[in-house]
Amino acid sequence: MEWVRHIDLMIQMLVNSEATVLDAVGHENRWRIRVLYPRRSLFSKTHDFCEAHGLTFDVNAIRELEAEPAGRYGLTKDQYDVLATATSKGYFEVPRNVTLQELAEDFDVSHQAVSERLRRAVNALVEDTLFVGLNEQEFDQ
Repeated sequence: MEWVRHIDLMIQMLVNSEATVLDAVGHENRWRIRVLYPRRSLFSKTHDFCEAHGLTFDVNAIRELEAEPAGRYGLTKDQYDVLATATSKGYFEVPRNVTLQELAEDFDVSHQAVSERLRRAVNALVEDTLFVGLNEQEFDQ
């Protein structure tokens, strides 16, 4: 979202839509804001407000807190299933209680496919929790 000269406009937008700012990081003339809306319809209200006042923004992701765990955390169903199974079977224990090959057999896929799903799932979780708003390089894209 491009920052505006008058902060009161931004505050009015958030108050009108009953939004809660979860995270906000500014860099040069741009801001990355993570916002929680109590209802999806209120996001539409924000969109309409921004359009009427010449504000622009890009949506990176929309998550439903009441949705299935996979979607709530930005994972595909396959990523969630592999990650949950790997965790419950002790893949992340030291020493490991299950191998990639054993997990692959559970899902009837190759060990490479399981490895890729695990890496992508962990990456998605880390980005969604630890690095939200912290990557300044993305501001330049």
